[in-house]
Amino acid sequence: MAIELPMSSDLSAVVNHYWEREDHESAIDVLEIAINENDPEAMNARAKMHFFGKGGPVNYEAGVELLDMAVTLDCTNAMVNRADAAVNALGCERDIPMAVWLYDAACAKGHAHAKARRAALHLYGVGGEVNYPEARRLLDESVALQCAEAMVYRAKMHMEGLGEDADFENAKYLLEQAVALGHADGMAHLAKIYALGWGVKANHQLAIQFYENAMELGSVEAISGRAGMYLHGLGGPVDFDKAAEFFDIAIERGHTGAKISKAAMVLYALEKAQDYEGLEVLFNEVLDYFNGNPKVMTDILLHIAWEELREGVAFSEGFINILKFSKEPLMPFFASTTHPSILKAALSDEHPLGQIFNGDDEAKAQIRLRLLQLRVEHFGFFEAYKDNQYMQEVPPDCVLPYIYSFMIEPESCVKLGEIAKTINEESHQDMHLG
Repeated sequence: MAIELPMSSDLSAVVNHYWEREDHESAIDVLEIAINENDPEAMNARAKMHFFGKGGPVNYEAGVELLDMAVTLDCTNAMVNRADAAVNALGCERDIPMAVWLYDAACAKGHAHAKARRAALHLYGVGGEVNYPEARRLLDESVALQCAEAMVYRAKMHMEGLGEDADFENAKYLLEQAVALGHADGMAHLAKIYALGWGVKANHQLAIQFYENAMELGSVEAISGRAGMYLHGLGGPVDFDKAAEFFDIAIERGHTGAKISKAAMVLYALEKAQDYEGLEVLFNEVLDYFNGNPKVMTDILLHIAWEELREGVAFSEGFINILKFSKEPLMPFFASTTHPSILKAALSDEHPLGQIFNGDDEAKAQIRLRLLQLRVEHFGFFEAYKDNQYMQEVPPDCVLPYIYSFMIEPESCVKLGEIAKTINEESHQDMHLG
């Protein structure tokens, strides 16, 4: 395994020579000499050896100590690795503000991996609000620098429609580029595209092949993905035992998504057994485990019954119980989700999801506002209508409600202009998002 980024002078070539031959003792000897001469890149390389257990047992604390020394010497690579340690609590307390500061410092120096990892924090709202535009900007810059990690994150934005419409063609293209650069997780995500038939004809055998190849390259994402295929019977019969086995391996290796999927599987089993008391207990345990993270809880709900979140599909009694448990912790999710079908279901008096929010005008107002924001973001209605001649007749405080009614209830709005012409001051006051 070669050190990814060059060290000072010719040290990189010497260390790589020993590293590739797994002569870690000789590599350590060379690095220790350079460290004694205050070479920050040598400190960074030795820290990585501690982190990966090369030449001795894994020692995160010793690695962090060396990274701190290298950061004080303005080593950009060390900034990124130290930020990674702070995010993942490796050899130190979890410290997101410190990680953000270090990533930003490395981004300012043009570090491709720093841009990718800072973008990931924006994507998932770690250390601040979810910020898709900033994530997109950083990832596009990193992709231009041929960073495979950034290609995978950017592909995920395309696949999941994060801040933009889903684009499976571009997602597939980026993942293929990442795979060509040897990125194991890129191969795992490409497997997912073929497993689920996203933008391609589903090919379960090819997906299994990609997952297995990615696992051989050390991808924990692939282990979790293969578990998912067992769980849903893709490429073979449903096999809960195999799914649990693979999820457990991924969980042991620190894969948060596998924890979510395993929790969903157990919750689903309890629901089917109509063990609602056990289901509530486990749900609350999972909620506590993930510190009430609304995205995590929503992922669990989607795993359990994605079809049930579509309008017109009946919910099971068990799933309604889950929704009742999760109403409060899920509200932050409704303020940031990119799934309009879920928002519309939550606003429907007939849909079971909407019935959960009956009588909660404040919650429904937040959900309506998010649906409006989502439509504005996706379709640019502000830009399209703000200069419309009819809109000049609409009081400024009513512009949002007009656009909202036009987008959400088009059948009641033959033309935006007709609404503007027929409205009077009294109805202006009555029209609101709540």
